[in-house]
Amino acid sequence: METAPNTRADQLPDLATRSEVAAYTRVAISTLARWAMEGRGPAFVRLGRAVRYRRADVIAWVDAAGTDE
Repeated sequence: METAPNTRADQLPDLATRSEVAAYTRVAISTLARWAMEGRGPAFVRLGRAVRYRRADVIAWVDAAGTDE
């Protein structure tokens, strides 16, 4: 299976912006923002006013998607 450009996990920075996570997951930025407000989606951290996602958290969230927990 071929990976789309700029969506490989190793291309996601250790602390990714919401835009970078949106590109990686192919989920709209606004959806990630809404999920964050609802306590859903990948875990994130706030650095001042900036929202960042740890690569390991995003990958874990993607791996868990679609599984029954």
